[in-house]
Amino acid sequence: MDNIKIFVTYKNRHKVIETDIIKPIQTGRAIADEVFENMLGDDTGDNISKENPYYNELSAQYWVWKNYEKIGNPDYIGFMHYRRHFLFDEISSENREPWLPNSNFYCFNRIDNEYLKYLDTNKIIHTIEGYDCILPFAYDMKNHPSKSILNDYKNFLLEQKIQHLYLMFDIVKEKFPDYKEAIDIFLEKNFKYICNMFIMRKELFYKYNEFLFPVLKEVKNRVDDLHYSTQESRYLGYLGEILLNIFIIKNSKQIRIKEVNTSFIQNTSDNDIVYPYFNANSYCIAMSSSNEYVPYLSVCLQSIKEHASDDKNYDLIVFSKEITERNKQQLKVQIEQSNIKLRFVNPSYLFENKNLYIACKYFKEECYYRIAAPIVIKGYDKILFTDIDLVYNKDAAEIFNCTENMIEPLAAVKDPIMAAYVNSNINNTRVYIENTLNIGKSYLYVNTGVLVFNTKQYIEQDLFEKILNICLEKQFLFQEQDAINSILGEKIFHLPLKCNYTPMNSMWANDNVEYYMPLNILNEYKNAEKNAIIVHYAGGITKPWEHPEEKQSFLWWEYARRTPYYEEILYHQMRSQTIDTSCISDAINWNKLCLQYIKYKFLGKILFGKTRQRYKQKRYIYKERINNAKKYRTNV
Repeated sequence: MDNIKIFVTYKNRHKVIETDIIKPIQTGRAIADEVFENMLGDDTGDNISKENPYYNELSAQYWVWKNYEKIGNPDYIGFMHYRRHFLFDEISSENREPWLPNSNFYCFNRIDNEYLKYLDTNKIIHTIEGYDCILPFAYDMKNHPSKSILNDYKNFLLEQKIQHLYLMFDIVKEKFPDYKEAIDIFLEKNFKYICNMFIMRKELFYKYNEFLFPVLKEVKNRVDDLHYSTQESRYLGYLGEILLNIFIIKNSKQIRIKEVNTSFIQNTSDNDIVYPYFNANSYCIAMSSSNEYVPYLSVCLQSIKEHASDDKNYDLIVFSKEITERNKQQLKVQIEQSNIKLRFVNPSYLFENKNLYIACKYFKEECYYRIAAPIVIKGYDKILFTDIDLVYNKDAAEIFNCTENMIEPLAAVKDPIMAAYVNSNINNTRVYIENTLNIGKSYLYVNTGVLVFNTKQYIEQDLFEKILNICLEKQFLFQEQDAINSILGEKIFHLPLKCNYTPMNSMWANDNVEYYMPLNILNEYKNAEKNAIIVHYAGGITKPWEHPEEKQSFLWWEYARRTPYYEEILYHQMRSQTIDTSCISDAINWNKLCLQYIKYKFLGKILFGKTRQRYKQKRYIYKERINNAKKYRTNV
């Protein structure tokens, strides 16, 4: 088969596709903030790269046309988008949602190995063989909400001007008068090849560009676009899509055309899977965070950096679906050095369309991401995954040293606070752990704020799916932490308490936790305070950034002062001190509040199933309201 090159255009970072035939190309590289080193650019030789804001992906098409020898002088040339591709294999449309109503553009969640079969080299060759031009199936605009090509341009294309379209028609008639009939046919038939996608024989490709770019250049000469917005400025790219249709109609009797199905990729993230950054002596430390919690993430990362050893490498990976680019860059500037790398990965695709239960306002979807660590991070035997409401008081590598004899799929610290609640049986903790979580030995319950994954064992035992499935089936009080305990029970390697020391906060002190803590655990707990590797500020309402008076909070603030988010943290802390009128109202209605708590506590004991879980959750909410209202009681 003749030489084929199909280019996929990228302006921003997305999942990159590259094969013997399919080649990525960066558009607008001459004015880009970041150069993508793993692909060609449109900014060498004869190019219009700087005009990409007007031409969109057509700046890459122009570069290929004018620099054809640099790409190997292929016999066929084509263009697709980072999000839209030709499908070169048969597809069952029954279970595929169309991107546009009644279109042959089919939605796919993401680019994975299953999807790549549609871009198989042999199937591409087989599809093209015997044809001069490959196109998407023409779209009948009657199926579109606009109902017509002209109405689409006038009222549906964002910030595009219908006068540009009429101007382009006039210029085509001036420069290429034999194309007038093709324009009339295009508007009359109301079918449209969309998205500037095609594969053409070399000779046809040259002929098309000799028609396309002179027309667009003349349109730009006649339009005053100096004060256009970003979206308005894209007018030449939209007009180019129309010109492709006119060109095809004009030449359709002389060329052999094949129409094929096409795709629309919903998730184009380029960081679904990550591999070790350093070649040797590397420790992988991961955590998850929302954008809202970035200032507190910054403190955690700062503590890791300050205790990092010069002779070790630290590969820091943050799981998030929403941290802004600005915050990512600021964190990287703050943390990175020769032996520390900070990267971000979005594992949300593993949880799409999953009804994940959020137990309270302090928890977010990102809490569940920890269970996906061995799925997303490849190449490490062990991964340390922690919460971000903590600081490292020693080198993180010391946690790994505590797992030398680990053969279990996961390591964690037995939770001393839960052990105390088991003894006191406050909130029926023992019953919940032994019956709901089905853990025979309730003192083995672990806190998952600090986890070490044995990746090989975790994957072999299919624990991601098992833990996720039970999370979807049950509404646990502590979400994925309870799920991990329920699934693994005694099959967890227990780290020493110093690996996840949780200082005694005021809420636990009010419940006399130390009094009820088993003696052997209490002794280890007190020793851990003196030599903690990690100080973990667990407990929903006693975070150090909101309550500097809490035990060991001073340590957190020492690291916070050395972050670029210190002023922002102070600002939020001061705002949090604003009097909460709901707490005052609860203090005034104290008796009613306490009766509600007693009611839900009672119902949580006598009912079963989801109703019981719901009432248990309400009990915790009312208990929190009682704790918050206590400080106003003396003033009422």
